[in-house]
Amino acid sequence: MDIIILIGVIIMFISFFIMIINTKYTPFHWRQYRSRSKKWAAISLILLLVGLAIIILKAMANGQIRY
Repeated sequence: MDIIILIGVIIMFISFFIMIINTKYTPFHWRQYRSRSKKWAAISLILLLVGLAIIILKAMANGQIRY
């Protein structure tokens, strides 16, 4: 595995971990799971997109994905 792809996976793992910690359960509402902080939810979404972009761009540069 390439080190750059591994860095992208680690960034995505950190993003998922932030999402898990930031979730709160609210019973008797239409949406049962909400975020505690909108700022951390936005940060985790940005990290998720950055990690995914790193993985896809590196795989395209290696020739593993054709466009």
